[in-house]
Amino acid sequence: MTKFGITISLTEKSPDELTSYLEKMKDLNVGSVFASLQIPGDSKDALRHTLTSIGPVIKNLSLDFIVDVSPRTFKNFSLEDLKGFGITGLRIDNGMTEKEIADLSKEFQIILNASTLDDAFMDGLKENGFSQPFEAWHNYYPRKNTGLSEAFFAARNEWLKKRNVRTAAFFSGDKEMRGTVFEGLPTLEKHRGLSPFLAFLDLKEHYQTDTIILGDFDLQDATCFQFLSFLRDGAIPIRVENVRESAILNTTFHNRFDIAQDVIRADEFRRANKKQYSPCCCAERPVGTVTIDNNLYGRYMGELQITLCPLPADERVNVAANVVAEDLPLLKYLQEHRHGFFFISQPQSSCTVS
Repeated sequence: MTKFGITISLTEKSPDELTSYLEKMKDLNVGSVFASLQIPGDSKDALRHTLTSIGPVIKNLSLDFIVDVSPRTFKNFSLEDLKGFGITGLRIDNGMTEKEIADLSKEFQIILNASTLDDAFMDGLKENGFSQPFEAWHNYYPRKNTGLSEAFFAARNEWLKKRNVRTAAFFSGDKEMRGTVFEGLPTLEKHRGLSPFLAFLDLKEHYQTDTIILGDFDLQDATCFQFLSFLRDGAIPIRVENVRESAILNTTFHNRFDIAQDVIRADEFRRANKKQYSPCCCAERPVGTVTIDNNLYGRYMGELQITLCPLPADERVNVAANVVAEDLPLLKYLQEHRHGFFFISQPQSSCTVS
């Protein structure tokens, strides 16, 4: 099961702001919180103050608390300090030996660097008493053009999966970008500027990423709704405009098991909806057109489809709505029957289906 995590800055937000954010994101089934203890320029005293304030909040919300550490971290904080802050896991950056990491594994969950981990290092950890299941996270990349390539990311994840190493990666937000560059914090460069929900689905479906983490601050309300719907019951919300048939809205559908080439066929609509449809709005059907077959199609009347390629007008097919442009990339995730979907209305069209 894919886990969902968030990132917080321990210096860019006040403890009260972080508390409000953590409580909000907990409603999205967030399971872990990630922060760095080694950002250049961060004050040790400021970090201690924030950690003392928000550590109990994270613990009370039953969230894992993972922090990025290096040898410098342990000059500022003892292991007892870290445990006192409620920290449950350490992501090891660099500069630590296999024995040092193995010793830490007796006190904390240990997370390694997915991009640099190799067999020799894993063997060395085992030889020094490391007995946890292996977990490795990719970095996030603030600077534009420096995120990982698809080829490298896919190859690394394949390598890690073959060794039963759990993986994690980051995606950018869409509300408040973190400094100092403010260009998103994705792992994959192709995800920079992409809809957060699309990036999340890509990491989950195409790369089987075990933990997917929001790198930036917060999400737009509409994006939160997408995540809430999907993480709650696996249904993907699809925004539609020019809605001419209200019966298509807010009901979960699935594509048929026998997957069609040109359209998504909503398996449940025709069986559940016994309404009679006369020809209306029989227009051309660009990609993302939601249609209902009318009575000229005989026994197919009431079939609900979404076009995956441009199709011509057909007097037997009524245009019922159009998927908004921003959600067209979501259609590829609807083709497998296991993902339900439902339509959410944008501004209504004056055209109605009789």
